[in-house]
Amino acid sequence: MDAVWAADRELRQAADSKDEGFFQKRGAGSIAEFRKRYQRLSGIVLFQHVSVSIWLNPLARHEAPRTLVSALRQLKLAGK
Repeated sequence: MDAVWAADRELRQAADSKDEGFFQKRGAGSIAEFRKRYQRLSGIVLFQHVSVSIWLNPLARHEAPRTLVSALRQLKLAGK
C-alpha cells in the first residue's frame, strides 16, 4: 500500500506544481485531464496474499459506498 500512497503523492505534487511534461511523458495528456480522471477515482483495492488493503481518494467527487468499503475490509481471503 506504500506504493499507492507514494504514487498519489507524486501525482498530486506534479499537478500542484503545474508540471505538464510529467503527465505528457506518461501518456496522461494534461494536468486538467489528470484532475478530471483523478476525481472519478473513488479508491483502490489491493489484494495481497491473504490481506486486503484499501486506499480511498480524499479528492474523489463521489466517495466509495460505505457498505462496499466495510464488506471489503471484512473480506477473508483463502489461507488466512
